[in-house]
Amino acid sequence: MTNTRLLSRLLSGILLGAVGLMFFAAPARAHLGIEESTPGNAEELRRAPTEAVLTFTAEVDLTSARAQLRILGGVDTPLSEATNREVETIKLTYVRGEGRTAVFDLPELENGMYALDWSINEAGGHSSTSFILFKVVDSDGIGSWPYLALTVGLIAIGAARLYSYGRKR
Repeated sequence: MTNTRLLSRLLSGILLGAVGLMFFAAPARAHLGIEESTPGNAEELRRAPTEAVLTFTAEVDLTSARAQLRILGGVDTPLSEATNREVETIKLTYVRGEGRTAVFDLPELENGMYALDWSINEAGGHSSTSFILFKVVDSDGIGSWPYLALTVGLIAIGAARLYSYGRKR
């Protein structure tokens, strides 16, 4: 057998095998995920949200929607520690939804880090679960002005000391 003929048979076999795989391979299944959410993943909120809105990447069975809120710690808790620790878990109530969007009521939230765990079935029945992390950093409505005022005050005191130190020499 010549080299050309051997190469021709080898390429024909590879091509036939590739075509066979295309016809007999199992169809790929996309994983259901979050397209958009409020609160957003890793979002730092200045006001505590009153509801969680989850919009999924595919059609879902809204009657299967479940969620719970894990209180992970204070605002200064590092993310690496927060995900390994659980302080309290609150089951959330499914309120309403339409199409690919599910809405859950949230309890009154204080400053802290939270994980919103969700579970839902795709329209075809496949179940998906995941979570969203978020922080509430100022749920009492004060805002960040006290910290800004303190910072400006400390800078002013430092500048005054430096000025007086330079004048004494």
